[in-house]
Amino acid sequence: MSKVLCDGCGLRFKSDNALSNHQKKCSRVQSSSRSLIQLAARVKRRRVDNSSPAPPPRVPSPPPPLPDVPDLQDVEMHPPEPEPEIQSGKRSRKPPARLQNFTISSLASSFRKAVHNATTREPTPPPPPSPQPTAPSPPMLPSPSPPPPLQRTYVRTEPNEHGLFRIYDTNLPSQCPDLDLSAANVVDAPNIDTGEGTNASERAERIASAMGVPEAQVPERPFYEPFRNASTFRLMNWAKDVHTLTDDGVNTLVEDVLTKPDFDPAELADFDARTEKKRLDRHIADKAAKEEALPFGSNDIWKKDKVRIPMPCKGHCFDKEEDAPHLELEFWRRDLLGVLKSAVEGDTFSEYHLKAFKLFMQQPDSERITRVYGESYTSDRAINTERSRLEGQEEDELEKVLLWLILFSDATHLTNFGTAELWPIYLCIANQSKYPRALPKNFSALHLAYLPKIPDLIKAQYREHYGCDPSDEVLRLLNRAVIQAVYDKILSPDFVKAYKEGIVFKCSDGKLRRFLPEFFAYSANYVEKVTIVCIKFLGSCPCVRCMVQKSKVFMMGSVRDMRFRMDHRRVDTPERQDLVKQARKKIFQKGRTVNSNAVKNLLDPLSLTAIENSFSKHLLPLGFDVYELLVVDLLHEFEIGVWKAVLIHLVRLLYSSGPSKVTELDYRFRQTPTYGRSVIRRFHNNVSDMKKLAARDFEDILQCAIPCFDGIFEDAEFDRLVQDLLHTLATWHAYAKLRMVTDSEINSLEQVTRLLGQLIRKFTNDSFKYDTKETPAKVRRRKRRAADKLSKGEAAQADDNAGARSRKFNMETAKLHFLGDYAESLRKYGTTDGYSSTIGEVSHKLVKSFYEKTNRNQFEGQIAKHDQRARELRKISGREPTSARTSNKQHMKELLDEPLQLMGADDTVQVSTGQRNRRLLSDFDDDGDEALKDFVPKLRAHLFSRFLSAHFPDLDPNEDLERKFEIRGDCIYEHAKIRINYLTYDLRKDVDSVNPANHADIMTLSSAAEDDESEHPYMYGRVCGVYHANVRLWGDPKKSRGNKLATLPFIWVRWYELDTTGRYRSGFKAKRLHRLRFCLPDDPLAFEFLDPHCVVRAVHLIPCFKSGRDDRRNALDAESLSRRQKSRNAAGEKVVETRDWKYYYVNHFVDRDMFMRFRAGGVGHQQFWKYLKQFRKDAGLDDQEGRLPVYNENGEVIEPGAGYEEVQEEETQLPAGSGEDYDIESDYESICSQEPDSDDSDDEFIVHATV
Repeated sequence: MSKVLCDGCGLRFKSDNALSNHQKKCSRVQSSSRSLIQLAARVKRRRVDNSSPAPPPRVPSPPPPLPDVPDLQDVEMHPPEPEPEIQSGKRSRKPPARLQNFTISSLASSFRKAVHNATTREPTPPPPPSPQPTAPSPPMLPSPSPPPPLQRTYVRTEPNEHGLFRIYDTNLPSQCPDLDLSAANVVDAPNIDTGEGTNASERAERIASAMGVPEAQVPERPFYEPFRNASTFRLMNWAKDVHTLTDDGVNTLVEDVLTKPDFDPAELADFDARTEKKRLDRHIADKAAKEEALPFGSNDIWKKDKVRIPMPCKGHCFDKEEDAPHLELEFWRRDLLGVLKSAVEGDTFSEYHLKAFKLFMQQPDSERITRVYGESYTSDRAINTERSRLEGQEEDELEKVLLWLILFSDATHLTNFGTAELWPIYLCIANQSKYPRALPKNFSALHLAYLPKIPDLIKAQYREHYGCDPSDEVLRLLNRAVIQAVYDKILSPDFVKAYKEGIVFKCSDGKLRRFLPEFFAYSANYVEKVTIVCIKFLGSCPCVRCMVQKSKVFMMGSVRDMRFRMDHRRVDTPERQDLVKQARKKIFQKGRTVNSNAVKNLLDPLSLTAIENSFSKHLLPLGFDVYELLVVDLLHEFEIGVWKAVLIHLVRLLYSSGPSKVTELDYRFRQTPTYGRSVIRRFHNNVSDMKKLAARDFEDILQCAIPCFDGIFEDAEFDRLVQDLLHTLATWHAYAKLRMVTDSEINSLEQVTRLLGQLIRKFTNDSFKYDTKETPAKVRRRKRRAADKLSKGEAAQADDNAGARSRKFNMETAKLHFLGDYAESLRKYGTTDGYSSTIGEVSHKLVKSFYEKTNRNQFEGQIAKHDQRARELRKISGREPTSARTSNKQHMKELLDEPLQLMGADDTVQVSTGQRNRRLLSDFDDDGDEALKDFVPKLRAHLFSRFLSAHFPDLDPNEDLERKFEIRGDCIYEHAKIRINYLTYDLRKDVDSVNPANHADIMTLSSAAEDDESEHPYMYGRVCGVYHANVRLWGDPKKSRGNKLATLPFIWVRWYELDTTGRYRSGFKAKRLHRLRFCLPDDPLAFEFLDPHCVVRAVHLIPCFKSGRDDRRNALDAESLSRRQKSRNAAGEKVVETRDWKYYYVNHFVDRDMFMRFRAGGVGHQQFWKYLKQFRKDAGLDDQEGRLPVYNENGEVIEPGAGYEEVQEEETQLPAGSGEDYDIESDYESICSQEPDSDDSDDEFIVHATV
């Protein structure tokens, strides 16, 4: 029998009763109890203070230090008298605030509540801004001179628990997907139990029921049709996703096929995969034939088509363009109307929003409302387009719905070796929320066409007609014409008619609706952008949205630049089309060359090409402007564009100072800890080499760059400039990549864009004094390319094998100019994640997997066939009963790897309740370890206080209750990790996993910040252990309710303290990260126990490499039991850290939610707003009054925000402390006279679309 131990004297007893009788008389226990009760009472009072209005704490924290509070900077001095055993010690600190639980937000109640209909006249839009800067003027009022504006009826819903409400035009839609929000709709983490298993058709039934729509009657049939039995279907469905038999593939075979109740091996006696594929193909063809015969019939099957492109030649004249020899190219495509019909008839139609609306937030404690942007269907473009399109439609009894179409096109290599490539066009329907639409597993990116490639035999064919080889200009003309010829086929007469008049489809809910397709956005890289709008690649006017000159690109962000964008937008007009037609007449009818002066004089002023635009040809007469189609692209324009260019030049600057600086940079990045589920991954290779880095790798580098570049340049002034630039780049990137923004965030992005332009110009000027050259990695790549050319018999350039060439930072790039368009794009199109080219890039994985199943010969048609079969199999799978579905595979893996069950969607914290890792309290004896000092008394006080607060909040701690409090077995149970469930700023749910060995740092709310604006809102700590204890209270006066065991989870925390020294300033205004250091171990508050419900999130801390290791003589011992965190040593091995860094930076750029927790103002963070007063002021939110638009009750702007108009010419002034003013234009002229930088220019290329 195990013996129990007395905490006071150390004697052991055979039973709990014997121990209890002894402790009543033990003098040491009685003395300890009095101190324990005092400490518990203090904790109890702190909890009461935190939950209700109360007087200020006894020890306030005014700016001047109090005499009896020691100076924390003087680490060499110590008070001579010993500290009391359990008292709070030298400092007083309020406990962290305990977070409130939250539930899933649904609009069902607010949508069905009484809504008020208000009829109002639309305000007359204000006149365009003056071309000259003027002083701010009063708000513009509607002018009485124009005819009376149209009257419009609005419907406004009631605000939900987050203050969000909607304003619709005219009436409510017949369907609202948000009425059936569940955990599966808002959860992003894989380890939360979402209750998945309900298929889309069942969800559609629930939505219809919520809207009062009668249930559609669907005839019952076996879900596995056209296959003969369920076993055959399951095997074929498994085969569509597996092209290489891996361990995961075998596991999936067992889970999805062999272990299903309806699987019968006897049904596969005569199974043949080829036969079953043919059966599926016949089924698809028969269904398509039936659909064609129906009214409004069209189908979405793949078909081979052909385009004909006329080929010009110098000196050859034709009566008309059609008489010229044509290049014929075959390609595969689907009918666009058929694709749309299939989409609205499918189960995902229940997720479509049928009407655009404005989303607003009623600000707490204020009558002011602010506009919220996120989804495409809440954007200005969706609302304005819906109004203009519906006003011209004839009235009928059918509901009219706009389908907002987003196009993606991007060429991709299908293998790592070889030349096989595919140029797909993907289509997404923006009526569906961007969150499920962006997930590859939902297959929301529909394959529309596979563009053809100009064949290698083009020269032979051209020679056959003309007797000579085509010039480079002719080849460029043909390449540019390919995509326009394909869109000429896609925009068929039937589609143009549907675009104009609408087309009636029967939806999955059984209703007939009239759909009006509308091209909402086109996402592509710069090369494809210029091909889509038919302008020249990096021409004299390189922008696809405005007419800015290439020589003025460097003025990005200035007031003049922003006004120029608004006043000189590109607009598609018949006159522009006439210029192209005249140019083509000169080429084909006059025999002029493509680059002749006669052609260039027509096209060069607008940087046009001699290509007729298919969108303009078919849709311009209907009011469509192709220049409005192209959206910003954060991936290509910033992450592997501007930021990559800056990073490359920073590495060049370090090489100019010596290779040791580059080595130090690589070391710092390798020492940077990881964070989250692949949020920040380990930097394995040298960052300076940039070997095979994807866009997400460059994003990680930016988010961790500030500490790694801190102090690495010897010139202190230039080092400060680099820190300012890196902080501003990271801030701009965070704002531009937010998934939900309000008017406040957009205004902040406008201000940061202006500052970013200033700093990049300053960086360009100041770095010009350094002798920067190509990096060694760049020189090696150039020499390898030269050797490859020679091996193929091609001529190499004379200096290809020379040494490093001189390189300066290049600002004449379209990508830099595009950064000024992001703020307006958030208003016009919604947040960037809804139309990011990342969606198209991720979709390439599917066609690459299809390619693996082809015979590599004429694979485009085979890929199309595989796509067709996969779509049909997914439809069949959607009919499968819910009970037969396989649970989430990611969840299965989690259960095997960790004994934690799936976390409930409404749970705040999850700690294992297993008792395998038992730890006796006697194991935590001091034994010279400062971390363990008073471990057991502090633990008992913590648990006693929490137990009383949770179970007996009306009881005050006293000696009698303390004696009855028991930690069962005098032991606690240790666990590997704890999960923290949190609500993100954009109202999603996610989870942080905190592990004492990895990702151990956390942050909690500082209760003092609620009342004191000068207090930092957060407290930071490192988790040294995760535990739970079983506790109870013997002989409770209230019918012995306390006799039952209660399980209390808790964490052992080592606290950091904020660096508030006079020399260091942090925050957005200072452009520096907040800096921490560990509390000294002899501080009584250095180690404490914490309720896990007080944890806000895991935090990413990066060492301050510049300051080195902590050299304080009383730092924590290397062998302390509290040291659990592991890091990489020089050999790359993970070892327990035995020395602390002197300082740590709080990386608030680690993800968007963390950024908003330090910026303040997140819609989902409203419970934290009262703590973030200091951050609001630092981020400039309190200075935005007058800059933000003011709305009336119907959501119409009555006072436009100032935006850029409030800024005069102050952008020509340099940031404070950045050095003396300089002449930007004269300096930039000298920079541009140098050799252009090929690394930083927009040198993207597509082999078959050379521009």
